[in-house]
Amino acid sequence: MFVHFDRPVPGWEPADGIRTLVFLANLAAQETTGDTASSTSTERLVHRLVGSTVHDVLALALIDDLPVPPGSKLSDLGYPLVPATGDDDTELVDDAEGFLLLGLPLQEDTGVVEVEFILDAGYLPIPGEVLEAEGKHVIHRLLAEAERVARVIGRNTLQTWLLHSPDEPAGTGEFADLLREYGYLPGLTEIQGFVDIQSNIATTAIGESLPQDASLRAEIIRDLCVPEALIPGLIELYRLASVEVPHGSLDAEPVEWTPRRLHQAAKRVVTTERSMLSVLLIDDSGVIGLSEVTCHPGSDPDVLEQGITIIHPRARGRGLGLLLKRELLHAVATELPAARRIYTSCASVNSAMIAVNEALGWRVLSGGSGWQKHLPTV
Repeated sequence: MFVHFDRPVPGWEPADGIRTLVFLANLAAQETTGDTASSTSTERLVHRLVGSTVHDVLALALIDDLPVPPGSKLSDLGYPLVPATGDDDTELVDDAEGFLLLGLPLQEDTGVVEVEFILDAGYLPIPGEVLEAEGKHVIHRLLAEAERVARVIGRNTLQTWLLHSPDEPAGTGEFADLLREYGYLPGLTEIQGFVDIQSNIATTAIGESLPQDASLRAEIIRDLCVPEALIPGLIELYRLASVEVPHGSLDAEPVEWTPRRLHQAAKRVVTTERSMLSVLLIDDSGVIGLSEVTCHPGSDPDVLEQGITIIHPRARGRGLGLLLKRELLHAVATELPAARRIYTSCASVNSAMIAVNEALGWRVLSGGSGWQKHLPTV
């Protein structure tokens, strides 16, 4: 049976079940990549479970068929509730066989459920070994429950991601075979890795990588606190990125950015305790480039997460993408000095951005594949 993590209580510590979920997710990622750069944190998950106006997350745990304590509260979906924060006296999650995180976009892609399934350590295959039948059975139960929830809440598209070693071709392996058996189809492949900061700033100072053009300058933005005059140009780039960033055959609707939405996003940066750093490239025509990174609460301060990097079409073909990312690295060294590297993920078809990352000494850690299943309408 499954239990449902309740909404977090602000200011309370994460419950043991949440800590276990995060530990297992990180264990699986680190066994694949051999690195901690792709790890998440309990604080980050707790903020995700709080939800927002643009995205919500449901967290479920698959447990043995233990008796539910009398008087247990039930969630809106009918599951027994267990706390996401504070003490958990039920002990229902102590021996969970697996976990489900179900992401629910609330403004665009409202027919999609983003599925992340996490196995207990006892079911994870040792590198080089096969996935045992018991582990496959748990995965099938998790995928079946994700599909059941999607039907209950009226969504008909399931999307999930697999992480694999850089040497393993995308779409191969036992986990990929299980997804195919369950009706998922591959839609996009990615490459993940990190860029070292110090090795990229040793030879030039901030601003020196830009062409000696009086009309070209870089503007550093902290936590999306954007000067009023730059908001229209930034919004245009966000809209453009939502269309141009490769999605393959995965369903993805364009994001309708507005000044109000940007303001709300800036407020969420604060409420979720993130540190966000953006560099805008500007010329006489306005904002022509954006590159940004984020430091999430509870995460390793050595590692930042790369967000969008985009050059406006009117400024492409001049090598500004590489220059912009170099400016970002210099800004990080100044504004977030604890950081040592930037974890970045890039679609394998995005040859231009791959070339930029390789020019910065990108070290590949893993590959990823996005999968999708459409449920038949009833």
